[in-house]
Amino acid sequence: MNRRPKFVAISSEIRRDLAAPFRLMERLELYHLYNRNALHDMRPDDYDSNDFRFRTPWGLYRLLRNIKPDIVQGPEPFSLLMLPFLLAVYLYLMRHSQTKAISVTLEPLAVRTKYGALIAVIFRIVLAKWFERTSLVFWYVPDTYEHLKAHGVKDAKMVQALYGCWGVEEMFSPEGPRFSYPTAPTVLYVGRLVKEKGLMVLIKAFHQLQRRGIRAHLAFVGDGADREELMRQVDALGISDSVCFYGSVKNVDLPRYVRAADVFVLPSLPSRLWVEQVGTSGWQALASGIPAVVSDTRQLREFFPSDCSTHVLPGDAQALAAALEDLLIHEDKRSKMGQAALAYARERLDVRKNVLLAEDFIWKSCRESG
Repeated sequence: MNRRPKFVAISSEIRRDLAAPFRLMERLELYHLYNRNALHDMRPDDYDSNDFRFRTPWGLYRLLRNIKPDIVQGPEPFSLLMLPFLLAVYLYLMRHSQTKAISVTLEPLAVRTKYGALIAVIFRIVLAKWFERTSLVFWYVPDTYEHLKAHGVKDAKMVQALYGCWGVEEMFSPEGPRFSYPTAPTVLYVGRLVKEKGLMVLIKAFHQLQRRGIRAHLAFVGDGADREELMRQVDALGISDSVCFYGSVKNVDLPRYVRAADVFVLPSLPSRLWVEQVGTSGWQALASGIPAVVSDTRQLREFFPSDCSTHVLPGDAQALAAALEDLLIHEDKRSKMGQAALAYARERLDVRKNVLLAEDFIWKSCRESG
């Protein structure tokens, strides 16, 4: 094949930190198909001429038929929302036997746990066919690996590598413009303002710090359904002078907010239906030389080493307050952990390295499979 193979990547949503790294691929001609723009962090010039939105399974099928890809990366296989789209991709592959297929999963929760026994039966039938058709399956954390094994995926097809959540773009670094927070030191949270992120627990923990006389600023960057409720809780506790909600910030403008912080916090609350998968905003903090305090879950332990982050029991406001206090009052410890965070990010979270490694796996796997 003289031309570059056409590679279609299918996503449930488009985000700048997902879309921009895809374009670093060198040997594959990328087409990115997505269902929605949930975060609204894409500027007009962030889109590429090969980015296409689909709204229905039939719309996805038509895009595949028009592009005629050599390789297709299907949507998240363990998502009920994306299951109809996965079936559309499988239908296309049935009719185009020469097209290679790969799969990527970030889902750490078992299908039966998340959706119940009946839905789990449907997934088992569909995924047996899907994984049989794939040449390569990317996974991240141990829970995901176990789910794949339970669905009959062979080790020979599986590779543990960062894919989709590629790492951290170069713009996240200690050097560059800094946002001017009203008080230092600053504790920063970046992400959706929703209950499962543990933000009520964070506000209670910060209130405890204020009562102990620890002077600091708590910054929320992001938006979500629970913003008004969180603001009411801040007012009720009498800490509104030390807490600020900055709203949504586009990814390209985010680095100055991150590098100006002193501690990053990710107090997520895992549940039967949801668990924090990788904590991308926390990665951005590590790459900026900022230590993190994160919930102690199997998934976050995988990506936040103990030399640059502190792990606390999810939902424990007292433990969260103690961890934040430790870093806020010990500047030397904070600095040491920040240096370790920077070294870790440069080693493991290099976007270009991770994209090209994934591309190499895809290239070799599809060539070996014929």
